[in-house]
Amino acid sequence: KTFASPDEKGVIFSYLSPDLENGYPGNLLLEVIYSLKEKENIFNIHYHAKSDKDTVLNISNHIYWSIDDGGLDNVSLCVDSSKIGKFYDNSLLLKDVEETDDLHLFKTLSPLKNKLDKIVSSSDIKTIDHTYVFDNEEENKEKVILLSDNIQVTCYTTYSACNIFCDLTRNELDLAN
Repeated sequence: KTFASPDEKGVIFSYLSPDLENGYPGNLLLEVIYSLKEKENIFNIHYHAKSDKDTVLNISNHIYWSIDDGGLDNVSLCVDSSKIGKFYDNSLLLKDVEETDDLHLFKTLSPLKNKLDKIVSSSDIKTIDHTYVFDNEEENKEKVILLSDNIQVTCYTTYSACNIFCDLTRNELDLAN
C-alpha cells in the first residue's frame, strides 16, 4: 500500500505469519514502512510487529550503498562503537562481544580508504564485514555516518548493533567471461 502527503511519501509492506509458521508461536503481523521526506532528503525505514503470543523475531534490512564512483579517497566512516561481535565458526550465533582493534575502529570520522588499505595489507581478508555493537543506546543519536563528496548517509536506529560490509574484491573480478 502506498501513501503520500505534502511532506512525505512511501510504501507499507505487511505480512501475517500464522501461528506455528516455521515452528514459531503466535500470529505475527509485521509492517515495514519505507518513506521519503524529499524536502529534508530523509529516507526512513520503520518496523512494527505485533504477536498474540511470545515469540522470537529478528528484523533487519540489507541496504547496500554504492559510493565509489569517484574512488574511496574522499569517503569517511564513523560508527558509534568500540566493540564488535564475535560469532561461532560457521554460524550466525553471537558468541561474544570484544573491544574493536584499532584497524577496525571508526569511533571518529575516519578516511575509509586509509583503513581499507591497512586491512588489505595486513590480512588475507579483503573486506570489512563486522557486527559493530553501539556504545550509546540513545535513540536520537547518530549511530553510523558515511560521508563523501556526493553523499551523506546518517543512520539512527533503536537496534543495539549493525553490520558494516565493505567489499574490496569487486574490482579484482574478471567479469569478461
